[in-house]
Amino acid sequence: GYASSTILGMNTRRSHGLLVAAVEPPLRRMVLLSKVEETIVAPGYRFELSTNRYASAGGGMVHPEGFKYLEEFRLDPSPTFFYRVGNLLLEKTVFMLPGENATVVGYTLHDASGPIELVVRPLVAMRGLEELRRESADFQPKVEHSAGIVVVKLLEELPLLMIHHTAELAEPAPCWYNHFEYTQDGVKEQEDLWSFGVLRFLLKAGESISLVASTGRRGTGDYTFHRRRLENTQTVLAQNLVPPGSGPLASRLTWTADSFVAWRPPAGQKAVVRLPLAEAAGQEAFLLSGFPRSTLSGRDALVALPGLAIHTRQLDLARATLLTLASELKDGLIPVRWTETNGAPEYDSADTSLWFFWAVWHYWRVSRDLRFVAKRLLDPLREIMEGYLEGTKFGIVMDDDGLIRLSDREKALTWMDARLPAAGTASGPAVTPRWGKPVEVNALWYGALTLMSQLADRLGFKQATHYDRLARLVGQNFVRTFYGRGGFLFDRVTEEGPDASIRPNMLIAVGLPLSPLSRAQGLR
Repeated sequence: GYASSTILGMNTRRSHGLLVAAVEPPLRRMVLLSKVEETIVAPGYRFELSTNRYASAGGGMVHPEGFKYLEEFRLDPSPTFFYRVGNLLLEKTVFMLPGENATVVGYTLHDASGPIELVVRPLVAMRGLEELRRESADFQPKVEHSAGIVVVKLLEELPLLMIHHTAELAEPAPCWYNHFEYTQDGVKEQEDLWSFGVLRFLLKAGESISLVASTGRRGTGDYTFHRRRLENTQTVLAQNLVPPGSGPLASRLTWTADSFVAWRPPAGQKAVVRLPLAEAAGQEAFLLSGFPRSTLSGRDALVALPGLAIHTRQLDLARATLLTLASELKDGLIPVRWTETNGAPEYDSADTSLWFFWAVWHYWRVSRDLRFVAKRLLDPLREIMEGYLEGTKFGIVMDDDGLIRLSDREKALTWMDARLPAAGTASGPAVTPRWGKPVEVNALWYGALTLMSQLADRLGFKQATHYDRLARLVGQNFVRTFYGRGGFLFDRVTEEGPDASIRPNMLIAVGLPLSPLSRAQGLR
């Protein structure tokens, strides 16, 4: 799960929300708590701190204008907002608890001439990531109030929304906020959000209060407790993973990278989120592509694995990720993505399986753990190799010259897989046709053959000579086929001739550690 919005606190996308929970980790994400409306109340005045965009007949209307009180925003160590109202300074911090579908929203009053009341109204969506909520008589959540906890339940098959808080009063006052307008996804969209009531906090200068929105955690709404827990987690990650002598940027990158790690427990078991416990419990490891809307991607996970796990010495995470991807292998192909709704793997990619070799090479080079590679990864590597040698789905096959050819002219099988819209179909033709022999796919193919030759040689297998000869053939024909005059590489080659379009794919081919190009050719 995640929390996401804008610096103003104004949601501009349907995927924004304070608690977007992964109902079936790490997929099937739902926007449970969209945002909170905040109001400062003191004798003689009332100030709205929220900022929203509403649809109106004359165009979008911003109300209230809480951004006028926003004096400062900081991203480190967590998103932090400072609101100045006269001599009053209120700090708001948002962060998620490690390994949970739980978001903490904390408030600290720094400067004030006297105590204030902070009124917080949670706005609830409780819908899928790609859906929009509309006011409806059928939307009737069940709300339960108890000491320090509000529980909102909609349907049995949906997660509940539990809000721990330190408010003096949780006041039931159900209502709808209508016609929120989102403008940043290419089209203007509208949504209605529901609220069960308000939380009333009393604050004196120097005091902190909070609410914790989750899918059912046990615990407390105490802000200081959760803040220390987050800081301890970040400190431990930095101490264990950052090389000695590294600066603050390396530390930040290291513990931020942990945000992209997701675990899927075996069916019927609860999540265990810390290695080595997770590995011992048989959980599957995934690396998320990004937030908020990128789904799980095998390609992105493999490309990111050396930076996020291997070179930060999280070798147990690297092993778990490689084993997870290998377990989904089918017809010599590793999934390029998993669908958000039901987690079904999809395989229409020619390069994802070849990035698997690249990631294994990095793991072996850093860990020197040949035993794990031979025992757990060698069979998947062989299965992928066999699929490409003999031909597999989507017209992916090795040609007579040893190079990989993509025969299907309709599929977009490389990372450049954007498609044009087409009436009556899920997707139209590829924006960038790359059928034929793509340059980066064949550079990765050369690296895969080279790695198999090295592994077979180290393990004493007879196939070493076969892989070595094939790698040499591919290397020679790669240069003959793709290396154009002037030192650039063709993007792809078809029966109709070479495609000399300038695209970043040639840089991928040059940058691979096991590249078919010489150093001199790469530098040109």
